[in-house]
Amino acid sequence: MYAAMLKRQIEKNDNYSVEVFPKADEIVRGGLELPDAIFLDYQLPGISGEKVLKYIKGQDADLPVIMVSGQEDPTVAAELIKNGAHDYLTKTPDTPRQLASILAKLERQLTVKKELELLRSELRVKFDYSKTLGSSSAMTSLFPVLTKAAKSSINISLAGEAGVGKETVARAIHFNSARSSESFVTAHLGSMPSASFDQELANKFDEVGGGALFLDEIAEVNVYDQAKLLTAFQKGSYSSVLSGESKKVECRLITSTNKDLKELVRTGAFREDLYYLLVGMPIIIPSLRDRRADILLLATKFKNSFCRKNEMDLLRIDKPAQEKLLDYNWPGNVRELKAIVELACTMADGEYINPDDIRFEETSPNQDLLSKERSLKEYDAMIVEYFLNKYESDIPKVAGVLDIGKSTIYRMIKNKEIKNQKAQ
Repeated sequence: MYAAMLKRQIEKNDNYSVEVFPKADEIVRGGLELPDAIFLDYQLPGISGEKVLKYIKGQDADLPVIMVSGQEDPTVAAELIKNGAHDYLTKTPDTPRQLASILAKLERQLTVKKELELLRSELRVKFDYSKTLGSSSAMTSLFPVLTKAAKSSINISLAGEAGVGKETVARAIHFNSARSSESFVTAHLGSMPSASFDQELANKFDEVGGGALFLDEIAEVNVYDQAKLLTAFQKGSYSSVLSGESKKVECRLITSTNKDLKELVRTGAFREDLYYLLVGMPIIIPSLRDRRADILLLATKFKNSFCRKNEMDLLRIDKPAQEKLLDYNWPGNVRELKAIVELACTMADGEYINPDDIRFEETSPNQDLLSKERSLKEYDAMIVEYFLNKYESDIPKVAGVLDIGKSTIYRMIKNKEIKNQKAQ
């Protein structure tokens, strides 16, 4: 039986498992879980192979179906492939060689298919709002708005302090939208030279196609270049850099700024007509200090991502280090948190990140002063410790700057009210 021979040949490769169906009606009567690929005899008893092919393609248009026939008829083969067959195998002495070639192509195709399915699955997880943006009440209150934005094609304008993650929000909206299979392209307008603004913008339009164009730092565009933006968007077309032809602008626009665009419109620094064209659905992203419940979630996300990227064992953040992260006021927002966590991963010894691995840039002594409620005694200790670090434990200098007695500082050191300072 030819089917038995095919089964033996295919199963020589341990990656494959083969099931044989002698009659076509076992396939078309329904309830069959479709396999990765089907070898289908063109001259089955009962229903013709051509009809079975049509049925299978109706169930799954992408399922590879290899037609098998005892006749080498190029016309039939061409017609079957036109109707959706993946390939055509003839029952000849050359069958083993043909089969090996078909299986090799099939394996490559199935590998790509599985990789794409995995990528799509990862994207769904990656851009799950709570896992990507946080689960604090300040963020979760935005999720219904983000969902509405994703379901619509309306332009989006994102506002918030520098470093709050506006591009991450833009990506989350895009990859939850109907355009998710299209490109997400960022145009950093603040660094786009005015002399080549038209060409740079056209390049972005060519690149993005029907996807989402993220116009970062929209407030940094000068009035002259704002007019170029407005013209392109109002006309709905641009001159393609690739072809030189006039092409339609098909992308969705998402803009971001850390400035008050309404105030810039009022002062004449930003065109009112461009503002109303871009504003669409305005969304304000809260600062990290206003969503402190997200700090550890985001820190863990950045930690795991950095460790995987650098082929490191996954580190853990110990409790004192977590408290240090929570106590800080994060003036640089999510961007600063990512940088601090990545540095901590680099500095860590062993399997834990500890407080000494978390190194903040020097800021003003009250930069994170009000991040949580403290006693006056604790505030005093923070200020003294700051200046001891600044002046390299020069106690007379610190006493003079703060207008306090040196004995006060020595007493605080003796009583261990000051942490991690070098003065003896």
